[in-house]
Amino acid sequence: METAFLPLVVAVTGHRSLHPDDIPRVEAQLREFFTGLMRAYENTPLLLLSALGPGADQLAAKVATEMPGVDLAVILPWPEGVCDELRHRGGDVSEFATLLARAEHAICLPLPDGIIESDLAGSPDLQQQCFEAVGRYLTRHCQALIAIWDGVESDESQTWQVIRWHREGTSAPFALGASHLDEPETGPVWHFPVRRGATTAPMEKTDVIDEPSKDLLRAFGEIAKNFDRFNRHTTKHGSRLAAGMTISKGYLFPESEQTALSPPLRFLLDRFAQADQLAIWWQWASLRVLITILGLIFLTVTLFECYAHLAPGQVALLVGYPVLFGAGWLLVWQERRWRIYNRYLDFRALAEAMRVHLFWKLAGLRENAADYYLRSCRSQLDWIRAALRVCSVQSGEHDFRCSYLPDHLPDPGTLDQIRVRWMTTQQEFFAKNEKRDHDNAHLCHRWAQGFLSISLAATVIQSVRLLWVHWHHDHHIGYDGTTHVFIMIIAMGGVLAGLCHEYLEKRLFEKQSRSYGWMASLYQTALNRFDTLKVTGDTEGIQALLRELGREALAENADWVIYHREREPEMKGH
Repeated sequence: METAFLPLVVAVTGHRSLHPDDIPRVEAQLREFFTGLMRAYENTPLLLLSALGPGADQLAAKVATEMPGVDLAVILPWPEGVCDELRHRGGDVSEFATLLARAEHAICLPLPDGIIESDLAGSPDLQQQCFEAVGRYLTRHCQALIAIWDGVESDESQTWQVIRWHREGTSAPFALGASHLDEPETGPVWHFPVRRGATTAPMEKTDVIDEPSKDLLRAFGEIAKNFDRFNRHTTKHGSRLAAGMTISKGYLFPESEQTALSPPLRFLLDRFAQADQLAIWWQWASLRVLITILGLIFLTVTLFECYAHLAPGQVALLVGYPVLFGAGWLLVWQERRWRIYNRYLDFRALAEAMRVHLFWKLAGLRENAADYYLRSCRSQLDWIRAALRVCSVQSGEHDFRCSYLPDHLPDPGTLDQIRVRWMTTQQEFFAKNEKRDHDNAHLCHRWAQGFLSISLAATVIQSVRLLWVHWHHDHHIGYDGTTHVFIMIIAMGGVLAGLCHEYLEKRLFEKQSRSYGWMASLYQTALNRFDTLKVTGDTEGIQALLRELGREALAENADWVIYHREREPEMKGH
């Protein structure tokens, strides 16, 4: 699988003992299911998460490894070298080893906090706790769940337990427990009916049972469409992205420091750069659309005023008015259809969330940015949180060799790197852009005032001319061609002032300037606090500071995204 693409992640759960007569049918149904997803989202590969237990897990994993476009990620319950004889859960050891070797990713979860290897070996309860953690991990990091299951809803069934976690939400390793005010993150379940190994009774239904909830299917479809769009743009603009990604990565780390990063961090850096370049591309596209729309509005009014006051006999001027107005509406329709502005916002949101996530991992924090980002609009931008979770799986950051445990504190050199590459850089960015947007807002106001002043001056002059006509009865002066020129200047001055104000409103210079000023102050406060904690050697205090700073950065960017989504370019009819 090309790691530049975002795969749709599907997890599997099911019985460990399957009726042999049902296995060929389920294999065929799995192939058809995977093929249907790849046909529906042709730019998007699939990634199957499997615990690789006997029965359903290995059956789905075997099908996945035999299909092009589908890769396998194996999630194992504890570190390699610890109770290896128990990881296959009583299944065929050779089959387990074969599928594990074919996997694109193999993630061995770390032991629970406070547990050591010797505790695990002699405790079936602890082993079960670790296996349950795998089930929670699967449901938390997938967009859809395959249940190879007999359909019996029993609290004693581990398969039913995983299905409930996926439908109702659950906490998981490396994931924040849901707040009481948060709706659980759930997804659709596709049920592949199967009998347990010892069952002899025939099955009533053998067709795959789709997820009954239309809301879950709709949410899954939105995530899948956005993943597919991301991958399509990656393919289309690949060469352009590759050149720009070097620049974007340099924004965070110089090349000499990039090579020293761990593989998971380098992957996250690449994904940040990819999203950053896509955001830059669509930002320029959306800006061109906005300027073109404002230009068409100006030309439309100009043609009508010219026809009304300077050349009433020129029918072409009158015809040009609806033509240009229609062109503006067509451009707006195309912008909405292609989601140019929203794509820019979405990719910028993903890039900024990746920035925070990357530095959190560098700081040794377990948190995932997906658990804190855009919590106030979960139904609108679910795909960004899903993409962050997918990146966590692809990067391998959760493997015990890369996991960020409480006793793994960052060294002073890493802390200095975080201070310079994240905190200082962002403080300087927000301070610089506060001034930039303040100056741009001031410039727009001055241009608008200038056009209004011209319009007002023309109004005064024309009023004086009309008073002259009234006093001297010189109608030739009051209604000559110059009068029409003045009327045009009065009208166009107001139009240009309005366009300046519209540009100011769409670009949100004033609001951004205030927001950037607040963030610059926040980062400066964080820098001061960081230095104080570093002097005292309080590394855990620094981690807590970075955790809080990341949350504030995510909240600010979420507000920025939501506010900008309300300012999409449009062709107003007034």
